[in-house]
Amino acid sequence: MAKQVGAMGPSGLRLGVRLRELRQSHGLTLNQLADRLTELGRPIDLSALAKIEKGQRRVDVDDLVALALALDVSPNWLLLPDSASSNRVEITAAYGTSGTEAWLWALRDQPVNLKNSSERTVVVAQEHSVQSNFWFLEKEWPEIYYQALCAEKFVQVDPKISCVYCRSTLEMTMLWLGKATGYEEAFTGNSTSALISWLVSNGAIPDGVASTAKSIYRSGSEAAHSSRIFRLDDALTTIEALFDVLKWFSRASSSNYGELLDREAAFDTSFSSSANLHNVDISQTVESGRLSTKASMTDTLASDSRIFKYPSVDAALTQQMGKPGAEVESNVLFELLLAETGWIDTSTISRDYRIKRSKGPESYFIDYVLWDNTDKPLALVEVKSGKSNLNIMFEQLRTYGREFENRSSRRPFLFCVNGSEVFIWDEISASPRRISGFLTKEELLRRIDLRSNQRSLNDAVVAENLSLRRHQSSIVRAVLTAFDQQGRRKALVSMPTGSGKTLTSVALIDILFRAGWARRVLVLTHRKMLEHQISEILRMHLSDISISTEIREESDACVFVAAPHKFASLVPPDDEAGSSGYGHGFFDLIVIDDIAAVGTRPYQKLIDYFDALVVGFTSSPPDGLDGNIRELFDIRYGDLTASYGFDDAIRDGYLVGPEFVKVQIGPHWDRGSAGQIMSEEAIDAALSVLTNDGMRAEDGRVGKTIIFAQSIRHAEMIARRFRLNYPEMEHDFILPINSTTAYAPEVIDRFRNIDEMPRVAVSSGMLDSGISVREVVNLVFLRQIGSKNIFWTMLGMGSQLAPNKDRFRVFDFGDNTAHYLK
Repeated sequence: MAKQVGAMGPSGLRLGVRLRELRQSHGLTLNQLADRLTELGRPIDLSALAKIEKGQRRVDVDDLVALALALDVSPNWLLLPDSASSNRVEITAAYGTSGTEAWLWALRDQPVNLKNSSERTVVVAQEHSVQSNFWFLEKEWPEIYYQALCAEKFVQVDPKISCVYCRSTLEMTMLWLGKATGYEEAFTGNSTSALISWLVSNGAIPDGVASTAKSIYRSGSEAAHSSRIFRLDDALTTIEALFDVLKWFSRASSSNYGELLDREAAFDTSFSSSANLHNVDISQTVESGRLSTKASMTDTLASDSRIFKYPSVDAALTQQMGKPGAEVESNVLFELLLAETGWIDTSTISRDYRIKRSKGPESYFIDYVLWDNTDKPLALVEVKSGKSNLNIMFEQLRTYGREFENRSSRRPFLFCVNGSEVFIWDEISASPRRISGFLTKEELLRRIDLRSNQRSLNDAVVAENLSLRRHQSSIVRAVLTAFDQQGRRKALVSMPTGSGKTLTSVALIDILFRAGWARRVLVLTHRKMLEHQISEILRMHLSDISISTEIREESDACVFVAAPHKFASLVPPDDEAGSSGYGHGFFDLIVIDDIAAVGTRPYQKLIDYFDALVVGFTSSPPDGLDGNIRELFDIRYGDLTASYGFDDAIRDGYLVGPEFVKVQIGPHWDRGSAGQIMSEEAIDAALSVLTNDGMRAEDGRVGKTIIFAQSIRHAEMIARRFRLNYPEMEHDFILPINSTTAYAPEVIDRFRNIDEMPRVAVSSGMLDSGISVREVVNLVFLRQIGSKNIFWTMLGMGSQLAPNKDRFRVFDFGDNTAHYLK
């Protein structure tokens, strides 16, 4: 009777796992692998292959050799882990050792005509060095050398990845120079470009080298962050520039000047096709004592919080070398993205993580698992080529996420990295969406905490102290419904000037805070003067929430109020690594005070950069919105989230209506001519109409009036002509108010006061929107308005309620009303 074979041992189980990993890394299906085995004369059917991968079928020696040949690896790659490390590897049921010892054991025996294993590592490295343009770096700067070697290897294989590695090599080099120059005490910048400029100013780098270095950085950043196709010429131009910089660096910094290459040496393009990443193993180089005794460059990078960190990528890339080119590119770009968002602690990152199914013997393999400091999962990441099916990727991640939830009582966030694009899905509270970058650990922790305390918005109640009007309450409810029940991330609301946009936004912020939907809010206003006005209203009604108009990232404020250009200046360009300190998940909610006042351009960059809920208010009616605003809020062909009309506000008694006065200047007057509007004839005629037909104040003279001028120069001309034509009026009866006006806030406060001068304000931008002056009874359009959005915003400047005010008059010399009120 035959002896019964025992249960599958650890090596047999590991072989199944490694077989699946290697097959998938080669992009092979089980059918394709079976075909290869048949061609090699060792057929194994599909069912048997599937059982081998699941650890349910043994493999004999002939099967092992055939599988290794089919996958173009040595049998050791099927029998042992994919890297030598200190982690324990079980060889038999009773014996185990470290990964490094296991590999040394596997490689110990060899024919007599080969050198021993310890010498072989050195020989391979030396052979690789003479085939690389960057051999001169290896002895003193092995990690810079390795990064340069990666850049060289990918020149022809993947030009885009080559440029990314050129940038990482440059950053390592500049940081080495910075530390050698003592930049820790003096340098206050937060990017590699700033460090290069600092090194130039301190005489550490010549101007020519700095210029070349910045071109490398720009090329590498564009490769990492743009969708542009990079070709061979792009990679060659970048790596040749890197070669010149590193050649200068080695001559300037080496302690062994005599061994450096010739100053006139040129880059040899033939090496870029023969440099072989497989032949270099940084971990073995370290073990053989060939690294400097100084701290490694990875440690140096990790110790600096201002420069973007690059993790040691040799192990990750070694795992990826058998994968298709597009997938290699995606993985390298994601490693860069992780580093840029602060994920440098390797203990919180697991690559190719295996998790056993709760039901059945099968296991799942996840590209990346990101952990918190208590070993609970924060995020699962699948990284594929740009042609992969997102739906399939997310369905896989959804299954993995539930397995983790069963084990840790926490469902992690799900990320798909598809080429250079990142998609996020928190399946509990939102649908998958594209984001412009990855989230930091702090942001993921905060969002998981938010999610655990999040309550439904269906039953949310507006705070009684806000005393909202009926239309404001309806708008709040519509926005909350869009977020909670419809799963939308953006809401666009139309409310005329003076109908309570700011108080409505206060109510929304308050509810989203109390319901656990937001902890950090960015309120954007298009005028600097409005920052103070809005922040005071917020403080009045939200006394328990910290509010700031400063843009310091370390601020403990919960609500930031600022003009968009303030934050836009801190958000990096699309082709450059983020260095603002504000991560993509820093804000949970963005509120825009009046997006139609200045158009979408100031806000587009911020909405794209931050992964946040967005509420945009506009004073323009729905039919007056341009396509850019609709597209920004994903409602190109649909209705706004909510709207309250100008006529409705007048009917309900919250605004006063306009009285349009027909104006005539002369028989040859051309309303379509901007030149004629700015002429002295037009100005004198307009001022005459205003003084004769404008609504009056109690003293019988013209009441509070805004004249909309074409430019600052035009505004000055209007004030000058008024003083010339009406010398009996006080000098400050009419004043231009614009960005050049001294003490403009104080002048506007006097204009608001019914008893103070000026009585007539000439605006060339500052009073076109946003500034509340309730006592205005006359609007004079002495300019042409290029947008219906802006026209309605300006028209609203006269519509607010005030004592003894039942209407306001409009004098339009630019034919705007005829054009926009059809």
